[in-house]
Amino acid sequence: MLSTIENSASETFFQIFEYIDVFDLFSAFSGLNSLFNALLHSSTNLHLNFTHNCNYRILPISLNVNCLILLKLSNTFLFSIENFLRHFPLESFEQLRSFTLIRLRIIDNIDNIVKLKYLSSLILYLDDHNYTGHKIFERVCNGPLSSMLKRLELHQSSINRKPVKVRCQHGLSIEHLCYNSCFYYNNNFIQLLSFIPLIKSITIGPLWIQQNDGNILLAIDFQIISTSIQTLLYLNLVLSSAEFSQLEAFLSKYTPNLKYLSIKTTDFNFVNSEK
Repeated sequence: MLSTIENSASETFFQIFEYIDVFDLFSAFSGLNSLFNALLHSSTNLHLNFTHNCNYRILPISLNVNCLILLKLSNTFLFSIENFLRHFPLESFEQLRSFTLIRLRIIDNIDNIVKLKYLSSLILYLDDHNYTGHKIFERVCNGPLSSMLKRLELHQSSINRKPVKVRCQHGLSIEHLCYNSCFYYNNNFIQLLSFIPLIKSITIGPLWIQQNDGNILLAIDFQIISTSIQTLLYLNLVLSSAEFSQLEAFLSKYTPNLKYLSIKTTDFNFVNSEK
């Protein structure tokens, strides 16, 4: 008995479509025949990547943005996140699971991100002139997203001298955390660990010396955490000032299941092959 690709189950096509960007998907299959037209219009797991395509006006007319589960946007000379969100408000992406923003500017308003009730991954690369990383971090951790996000990445090249304050009344659901910014108030980072009981991987840094009334304090007080972090497997730290004995005590007492450790520092006390 002869069999053609059209005889395959719809679920098979939907699984394939998950690996293809919307632009390529519609270019390849739209108008091919009535079957593929129906599949495209009923597919619920679509990806849209605007880090390569710069003109949102060429989006397929029949595309329902409510079907998107992955969205990547990047500010370039030809593309503006602000203009895109003006035409397609964030709240219209009801099924969005993964959201990536690159070169995010201060004028790009993403306050409505809290309305994305299924969002599990949020990755933000801030523009060089955007110094609001601590505010975005607080808004995410202290709002409705705190109980939904599994992955949170915030990349900021400028030094953040504002303390990050997490006030959530419950533990964060985050399993993978990357705060790739100059974290000036280091003990806020240590206190943050007590709010993420499910954390599996952490990338933080650089961690700078904290000053108070002109006095230089220890960069990190690793004894702030009261309980061990059983789930932590991967830890990446960039340290500017921390005692080796402190870090050693922290690792042995609070990270019993750690599998991977990466430390970047200019302190030669960390160059100890025996330990």
